[in-house]
Amino acid sequence: MFIKRTELIFLVIFVILVSGSMVLEAQSKKQKIIPTSEDQEFVNKIRSDLGFNEEVILSVGPYYGLEKLNLSNGRIFSVGQDYLKTPSYLFFDDVGLVYYILIDYNFYKKINEAERRFVIAHEMGHSQNPTLRQSIVAEKAADLLALAYVGPDVAIDFLNKYYVSQSERDQRIENIKTQAAK
Repeated sequence: MFIKRTELIFLVIFVILVSGSMVLEAQSKKQKIIPTSEDQEFVNKIRSDLGFNEEVILSVGPYYGLEKLNLSNGRIFSVGQDYLKTPSYLFFDDVGLVYYILIDYNFYKKINEAERRFVIAHEMGHSQNPTLRQSIVAEKAADLLALAYVGPDVAIDFLNKYYVSQSERDQRIENIKTQAAK
């Protein structure tokens, strides 16, 4: 009886270890997929084109509606109520001197590759104008950089599909059309 009990204990421990490693492996594979290496390469290309030396980390996760954000360096960032109303944004960690492009997971899955490039380039555009706060001026300035990497049709289609404020959307689209005509 003692041997059978010991064998049962070892069997249970083995099953727990195997199932635990399978879960970790599945989670690891998921993290490798989101964001794609192509997306990070695109971020790095923009950085190189701009001569932008600061580190930029593209991160996809459950950010939408968060009150606190745990950054990769362990720092906890308290999110203001108005700050995370969009499914993507640029955040500068002034302690770690790192820019984060944060994209909500569900939003990331929904948008296609061209739209992802627009979002990434747009957020990198915000890094070029750090003194501009959330405003239509800041959005238009970020759109200008994005237009260097995606066509105006991609930007306009994206805004028509996902931008909530009709007034701001119309202003941004008009600005994109004006820039594309130059």
